This record gives sequence, C-alpha cells and structure tokens, in this order.
Amino acid sequence: ASLVVQIKEHLNDNHRGEKIRQGLSLAIIGAPNVGKSSLINYLARSEVAIVSEIAGTTRDVVNVHLNIADVPVIISDTAGIRKTEDTIEKEGVKRALQKAQDSDLKILLLDAKNPEIVQDLLDEKTLLVVNKIDLNSDLQLEGAILISIKQKINLEELLKQLEERVKILTSSAGYPPITRARYRHSLNAVVDNLLEFSLQKNIEFAAEDLRLAVREIGKITGKVEVDDILDLIFSGFC
Repeated sequence: ASLVVQIKEHLNDNHRGEKIRQGLSLAIIGAPNVGKSSLINYLARSEVAIVSEIAGTTRDVVNVHLNIADVPVIISDTAGIRKTEDTIEKEGVKRALQKAQDSDLKILLLDAKNPEIVQDLLDEKTLLVVNKIDLNSDLQLEGAILISIKQKINLEELLKQLEERVKILTSSAGYPPITRARYRHSLNAVVDNLLEFSLQKNIEFAAEDLRLAVREIGKITGKVEVDDILDLIFSGFC
C-alpha cells in the first residue's frame, strides 16, 4: 500500500516535469500602452517587441523563450485589452484573453496614472504589477508590485517574485520529474495493477498483477527481467 501511496504522490505533481521540459507559459496582459512590450524587452534584454506610444501597436501574440530560476519560460507579449471596433485589433484582444486563460502564470500590468483592474483577469495565477510608478509615486495598491520600467524602479523585486512563482509551479516533494505523458500513463497503470494484487487470489492471478506492474515500470526504466523478479517475490510461497 505504501508503494501505491508513493507513486500517487509522485503523480500528483501538477505536471511539473512536462512543464519543465516544454517550458512554463507566462502571459503579459493589460490595456494598450501600459508597457507590456517594454516589460518583455526588459526581461529578454533585447528589442524583441515593438515599443510605441501609439495605443494598440501589438496586434498579435509575440513569444520569447527565457530561463527563469533555471526553468524554461515562454513569455507572451499580447495585444492591449480594450474595447475596439478594429477587426484586426479585436482579434488580437481575443487571442490575448485566450492566452491569459491558457497560461501557467500571467502578469497583469497596469498604468500608475490610471490603474484600473479588470477583476476577471485576477486569479491565483496572476502577478499584479503597476508600471510608470514614477509618474504617480503616491499610489498605494494592495498586493501590487509597483515598478517603473523606464526609470528602472523596483524591477529586481518583480524578478524576485517572478522567480518565486516559477519555483512554486515547478516544486516537487523530492521525486524526479515525470517528463513525458507515456511515463505518467505507465505509472498510473502500475498503481492500478498493484491495487488489483492480493495474496487472497490464486497465486497465478496475483503473479499476473505483479507481472503487469513490472512490465509498466520496465517501459520507463528499460527492460526488466520479469521472471527473475517473480521468482524472488514468490520464492517463499511456492
């Protein structure tokens, strides 16, 4: 029973291994001209996104691959979220909202001059960040990280909290990460087979449960000599 519990704990990892292998997804969202493109350029240390004073410049999702806390992170710079009649921009807003919903983590970026929070975009995956604090230094907003990208104010705190969020999302209970879906499938099969195992059954049926479990483990670790293991297990019963 303890082996089953350990495997279940290993499986209950919020798909940490797959996220580490494929990369966590981080969406930067907010209204037009709050500094989303400037933030992603700061994080990437290069001019990968268009920075402009014209609202609505980013019409699509721009992806950048970074390493944060030794974990690959795919950061998406999205179109500014606002009501618009422009067909292309409206599609960009739609994609931005979808990207935010699908991401492992998101930064909701506000403008210190007009920090309007869209409550629907706030959840446990959200880091609330207010940019341009140099233009409204008296602003107080509970739970928010107050920064200025242009004046390089408090950016270290933002990076620190971003790293903490990434570590939480990829933390483990000391188990190695499950990096592929087929490994997860095999471990689930091992649990099922071990739960079926009972010495109250005829010995050949109990042996079959163990043989199936060992076969699934062998799919992960490599070839396992099933007959040798079964001989060892049942040497005291047969």
